[in-house]
Amino acid sequence: MVETTFVFMVVQNVFILFIFLIVFAAIVFGSIYMLSIKIITEFRTHRTQQIKISSKSQLLNLRLKAFERLVLFVERISPDQLIMRHTKQRESATELKHRLVKNIQDEYYHNITQQLYISPILWSEIVAVKEGVIQLVEKTYNSIPEQGSGTDLGKQILFNAMQNEDNQIVRTLQQLKSELEQYF
Repeated sequence: MVETTFVFMVVQNVFILFIFLIVFAAIVFGSIYMLSIKIITEFRTHRTQQIKISSKSQLLNLRLKAFERLVLFVERISPDQLIMRHTKQRESATELKHRLVKNIQDEYYHNITQQLYISPILWSEIVAVKEGVIQLVEKTYNSIPEQGSGTDLGKQILFNAMQNEDNQIVRTLQQLKSELEQYF
């Protein structure tokens, strides 16, 4: 009977030790699990913040390039720049008019995606500049004699542009610069 009691006590001690080890292992593994979850969560949060910072930096860079391209667009379609770049000797007014309008539209379509990076109000000003210059070319073309030369048309476009008191190109360039200052 002593042996049975002794064996029972040994089994009971082994069982208690086994339960103690299981509880200890559960506490250790639970702690490791909780610590791992915390580390992973902090890593994800840190990584998300890095991605946001990088995205903002890239977006600002894209915005800056958009403003640069739109300033260049407005400058390139200004009447004086158009006439200097596109007037050829011995061409008709019709040829010059078509080339000027085509160039303005090509420049516009080349830069159309830049509207993603500026305000809708500013984009509408850019479109108004484009339309205004096309209208100036068309109106001036219709005011010169039918057999007028490209040189005559170019001179008259420049004269009409200088007579216009409301310089939409200058105003739009100022608005571009003003909106750019909001970001930088």
